[in-house]
Amino acid sequence: MLINHNPKYLITFVHGTWGRNSRWTQSGSDLHKLLSDHYGQDCIRNFEWSGRNSHKARLSAGKRLSKALKNNINSYPQANHFIVSHSHGGNVVLYALRDQQIQKMLSGVMCMGTPFIHCQPRDISESLGVISYFFSSLRFLLYTCLVVGLCIGLPFLLVAFEDISRRGINSRVTITITILVFTIALAYFSVERIASLRGRLHRWAERRQMEVTQRLSLPDPKAMPFPIYCVRSKGDEAYVGLKISRVFGDLPYRFWRPGFQAIIIVIVALATAILSIRLPTVYLGNLSPFFIGSIAKTFIATYSAVAISFQLLMLCLPFISFSQFVFGGERVLDSWFTQITVSATPTPADPHGDKTGLSLLGRQTNNVYYKTYSISGRGLRHCLIYTNKDFLRDVENLIHNRFSTP
Repeated sequence: MLINHNPKYLITFVHGTWGRNSRWTQSGSDLHKLLSDHYGQDCIRNFEWSGRNSHKARLSAGKRLSKALKNNINSYPQANHFIVSHSHGGNVVLYALRDQQIQKMLSGVMCMGTPFIHCQPRDISESLGVISYFFSSLRFLLYTCLVVGLCIGLPFLLVAFEDISRRGINSRVTITITILVFTIALAYFSVERIASLRGRLHRWAERRQMEVTQRLSLPDPKAMPFPIYCVRSKGDEAYVGLKISRVFGDLPYRFWRPGFQAIIIVIVALATAILSIRLPTVYLGNLSPFFIGSIAKTFIATYSAVAISFQLLMLCLPFISFSQFVFGGERVLDSWFTQITVSATPTPADPHGDKTGLSLLGRQTNNVYYKTYSISGRGLRHCLIYTNKDFLRDVENLIHNRFSTP
């Protein structure tokens, strides 16, 4: 085995989620042996991070990796620096590559089974659909309360005016007018307050979207002056699981469409009809039972809409929380206002038809190479990629064809 205290090639290993002390980073692994036999024992550096499945952990690790790479570059300025990563370690690497100074000094990056994170803002009306429906229902409920209060309070007000003409202003008249005015004012200002709150909520959500998107977005690989090699096992469990969980987490947004809202309206109408059948007949002054019943039905319908929208809001939380857990969000709002997806390459779309492989046979597109491997054997395909013979042979060919020592 070669021993070189002044290596011409320096390779940094970055493990993935829950992968501290991973076998592939140890000296006995096939990949470690292949690289150290060719470039020397001193060519490999292991970078360790917490391995937690959270955006915060990956961003923090990216900053630490950036400092570690700068130290390596300063210590060995003549060496060719490479990075080999696995799983979410690839996202850690790209967060470190936000530093353009490091980009200029690297010679290449290899990502094994990395689900590259992409963050996009959702449509505000889509994200706040249930909440907006809740506010609209609540606003209409207050309008209904205002109308009901006026209709019920009007006979009392007429009686109060009769008392004024006969006996003048007394305590009964004063209390009646005060309660009526207070009810009208409270309902009016509450409606205006809700409208203002809804507008502020939309503006806050837009600011939050931009903050989360900028914090989690990966740098553009097209601007990087070195090749990025992305390899993945066919049927990679982690990648497939993240894709499925994304569909599951998006269910509240997929359901919240005009057709679904129409179903809610029908449910509210049916609930109102059922409840109004059992509504007792009410006589109040000169108001007819039909008129009072209509007011009560309207009130019940609006109250039902508010209650159902609140229940829908509660039903959305498990889906969004599940997405938050799987993708590593620290806050529910990260998953609520933004759509976090994964792809097989650092570009937003999967590279269908652009599988150039690692042997450099074929064309290169945007300095990103991509290849999948059929994995057999016991264990997770996600973790067996670095023991696959075809992959190791491609790595060896890559070394001899492109990165061989003169």
